Amino acid sequence: NFVVTAQTGRPIEELSTFLGQHGVGSRRYFWPPLNQLELYAGRFDLPVTDDVCSRLLCLPLWSRMTDEQLAVITAAIHSADIWLAE
Repeated sequence: NFVVTAQTGRPIEELSTFLGQHGVGSRRYFWPPLNQLELYAGRFDLPVTDDVCSRLLCLPLWSRMTDEQLAVITAAIHSADIWLAE
């Protein structure tokens, strides 16, 4: 996987859904952050961790990716960029 940090005010779930609608599976990365797990909840205030983790998204990446697969991902990212700017 290739991890990106979204620089948008929209929830990362919306971006993930948008990419999925354009043929690109994605998933959250380091979610939830450890400080939000039940064992640690309320014990640590880590606003930077919470912020960064809320914006991380894994995109597909593997060693035998075809040019066609890469083109689908690239097109979806470009479409997402335009969509996010609206």
